[in-house]
Amino acid sequence: SMAIQNLTPIELPFHWAIGESEAGLKNNFEIVPARGTMPVNGISHFKVKCQSFEADVFESLAQLVVEDIPPSSVQKKNYAWEDSKEGGSNDDPEQALLSDIACLSLHLHGAGKHCNVDVEPPVARFGGLLLPTKELRDDIPFFTKVLGMRMDEIFPADDPQVAVFSGFGLRVRVETGADVAPGVLRILCDDPILIAGGETTLSAPNGTRVEIVPLAEPVVMPPTLHEFVVRKMTDQASWVIGRAGMHYRDLVPSRLGGSIIASHIRIPDGGPVPDMVHFHSVGFQLIYCYKGWVDLVYEDQGPPFRLHAGNCVIQPPEIRHRVLFASDNIEVIEIGVPAEHITTIDHDMELPTPKFHPDRKFNKQKFVHSKVSDANWTTFRLPGFVSRDTTISENTQGIAGVHVIKRGKGKPVWSSHKSDIHFTFVLHGGLTLEGEGQTAQELRPGDAFVIPPKMNVRYSNPSEDIELLEVSLPGVFETQLN
Repeated sequence: SMAIQNLTPIELPFHWAIGESEAGLKNNFEIVPARGTMPVNGISHFKVKCQSFEADVFESLAQLVVEDIPPSSVQKKNYAWEDSKEGGSNDDPEQALLSDIACLSLHLHGAGKHCNVDVEPPVARFGGLLLPTKELRDDIPFFTKVLGMRMDEIFPADDPQVAVFSGFGLRVRVETGADVAPGVLRILCDDPILIAGGETTLSAPNGTRVEIVPLAEPVVMPPTLHEFVVRKMTDQASWVIGRAGMHYRDLVPSRLGGSIIASHIRIPDGGPVPDMVHFHSVGFQLIYCYKGWVDLVYEDQGPPFRLHAGNCVIQPPEIRHRVLFASDNIEVIEIGVPAEHITTIDHDMELPTPKFHPDRKFNKQKFVHSKVSDANWTTFRLPGFVSRDTTISENTQGIAGVHVIKRGKGKPVWSSHKSDIHFTFVLHGGLTLEGEGQTAQELRPGDAFVIPPKMNVRYSNPSEDIELLEVSLPGVFETQLN
């Protein structure tokens, strides 16, 4: 028997193709189920049956064929393309609209009623961590009584030389005379105080260093190193390919001392996004859809939905989510605080979750999906402009605020602010950014800037179609008009 997990963002129809070997030996194998559909993130179980009871040798090649895959979804073009649909060419996968891919091969061998299976590509099984010891009897009470692990195996019975322990998601094999270093064993747990009498650093009798640390590392907010930053599209900053094949453009290269990361992200080719259920250990995170649209799903926030241009979401700390599908040439602005944070894959949770909890708080923050269609444009803190409040400040308890700004009545004036972080991205139109002691900057769509606290600036000559995305931490701050 075997289990195969579908980690793609789409359901995969499949069938098994079993043929005779090149040597002409008999095919006496069957794989069940022979066809079906692999659910998203689901595990499909199969059985390989050997049907012959003759004292004869037989073998065969079985291929798992995934059906109706768009060629644009395949990153590597060295698959065996079969049975192109709707007039596509087998010789040119780029021209095939829908194709079948033989993605896994099994070499089946048998004699009589016995058989074995070789898999290509190879499947690895993790056996655990091997640690050495000189005296096993000294290590057994340490791993079982001090660390609270379970002893699963010990052998040989008359003179034990090997013991296997499990716990905390780990499997440890301690072997007398093993030619390996004692190493470091790091145990992740919800509350380190409850293990090993509260000690967080220990040394096992065999010399292994044991570190007991929190499962979720606390988010560390470094102090902001304030500076005036202007980042233009004409700077031709390089786009870097990041997670799930997305292209990233850094909008604040200095990261203000590690306090913020602001990214302009694009996905040139639309279609399924090779993403998995994951979460971020952050203090604050914003996704603003600049162009196109993207399909998303979030923990406890109902079924998947489409985030359209002009709309935004905040991803509260550790909310599980997944990017499912994107339009061609989608672009988003992503703000993360702090700049360096951990992204964790959740292999157990399936989205959407069965219950809908829109008021759930994740580390005191609520999920927000702000839509431009629901906008209420009101007077902005700066004369000459109006703004749409996304309600993010209210739902993050003032940690951060997000406004979309347009041209209003009145003349722009000089002003300064007392916000710790103040980031702005030009969505549409243009303006002249004047800063005290700085050269005036002509800004256009795709440009971004950061204004440090107490610096006098003026948004001069705004075009009638000007539209700005303003992100501040904290959400409410003092503005001084000069």
